Amino acid sequence: MRLLIKTLVVGYIVKRVAKSYLHREPAKIAE
Repeated sequence: MRLLIKTLVVGYIVKRVAKSYLHREPAKIAE
């Protein structure tokens, strides 16, 4: 059960970081 919660938390953080990174650096990804 604890592993499931940890996986959800990690996935949530990764999604937030990826989203903020995409918003912050659209030019690099477009290249």
